[in-house]
Amino acid sequence: MKHTSLYLLAGLLFLLSCQKSVDPIEPDGIKLNQVVRLNANRSYVVTRINDSRCPQNVYCIWQGVAQVTVRLNQNSQTDTVNVASFDATDRLFKRTQTTKLDGSTWTVELVDVWPYPSYWYDQLRTDQKVVQLKVSVQ
Repeated sequence: MKHTSLYLLAGLLFLLSCQKSVDPIEPDGIKLNQVVRLNANRSYVVTRINDSRCPQNVYCIWQGVAQVTVRLNQNSQTDTVNVASFDATDRLFKRTQTTKLDGSTWTVELVDVWPYPSYWYDQLRTDQKVVQLKVSVQ
């Protein structure tokens, strides 16, 4: 029984020692140029939002796409990833992008961009759009 307890304790300590940082999906989302800090050395910022999705209640030839550019910062290194509202290999759109930065693996997934375009309202300026991202660092 003592050996079983020791193995369980060792396994638990091993799992807790893994460094993983996940940004929970913020209910309020992220606006253009808003910096999100994961810790003192890691942050990211949405630098571009391009929303060409087909407006609601409109018949379109193509569904359109929302594209978001995210700048990742870790220590003194930066990298930029582009994520989209859906995967389309023929157009090089990806909903999730992974990159290495200063020895860590960053994964960025576009969850949503809102408000969704509507025919009945004037198009919102880009700085009025809100983005939901799922960001993890390992």
